[in-house]
Amino acid sequence: MLNCTGDPFENYLKPFGYSVVVLPREDIHPLQLKAPQSSRRLEDIGTLGSIFAARDTALPPINSAATMDLSGQSSGKLNVGVGLKLFGSALAAVGLSPIGLSAGFDKAQTLSFQFGGVTRENVEFAAVDSYLAKADFKAAGPSVRALLDAGSLYVILAVLRASKINITASDSQGRDAAIDVSALSGLLGGNIKVNPVDARSSTVSIDTGVPLAFGVKAVCISRTGNRYTGIRAPSPDDVVLEGVRLTPAEPAPAYANPDLVF
Repeated sequence: MLNCTGDPFENYLKPFGYSVVVLPREDIHPLQLKAPQSSRRLEDIGTLGSIFAARDTALPPINSAATMDLSGQSSGKLNVGVGLKLFGSALAAVGLSPIGLSAGFDKAQTLSFQFGGVTRENVEFAAVDSYLAKADFKAAGPSVRALLDAGSLYVILAVLRASKINITASDSQGRDAAIDVSALSGLLGGNIKVNPVDARSSTVSIDTGVPLAFGVKAVCISRTGNRYTGIRAPSPDDVVLEGVRLTPAEPAPAYANPDLVF
C-alpha cells in the first residue's frame, strides 16, 4: 500500500472523483461492502444483499458501459521499484508470476501507466439510498453493527476497469528508456500480449485479457439505532483500495477516504 497523499499514482484519478486501486485486480465490484481494519486497509465485509434485505425490493441493478473520459489517462512517473510492484500485482491478478519482471526494465528509473479499454460498472446513488431506506438488517452480527454505528461501513457504487495497460519507461534524466520487449515476451508467454507502442520501445502495451479494477467510488452508510439515516460521501482522498483509499467530504452524500486502502 502506498501511504503518501502526494503520490502521483494515487492522485491522478481524483479530478474524476475516483479513488485509485493501488493494486489493480479483478475481484472488486459495485455493491460490495468494505470496512477499515488494520493499517487503514479496507477489508471485504460482504455485499449489500448479504447484510441488508428489503422486502419486495430487488437490489439496485449494476450498469456497465465504456467510458472514453478515462481511457488514456496517465499516472505520474513512479520510481521503477514501485512501478514494477504495481505491474507485478496486475500480472498476479490474472494468474501470472511477476518473477523476473525487472529484466525488461533494467534501463528505467521511472515508470508511468496508462489504462485503455476502460469500462465503468456502477449503481445509481439514489437506487442504493432507496433500497437501504426500505431494508432491514439481515443476519448482521455485533461486529457489523459496530461498524455501522462508527460510520465505518462503505458500499462501492462504481468501479473502473481496464483491459489494457500501457507502460512508459524513462531514465534518470526523464528521457525515454528502452524496454526489453523480448525479455517481457519470454516471461509472460502467450497469455498476455506485449506490443511495442513506439519505435524505440520505451512504451509497451499489455493486454491483460481480464478487465482489472483500477478506480472506485464508495460511500459510507450511516444509521441511528436500527434506522438507516443516510449515505455520507467522502472525497477520493479518503479511500484507498489496495487496489483504494477513502477523505470525508463536506456533509453531503459521503464518498470514501484515500487514506484507507482496498
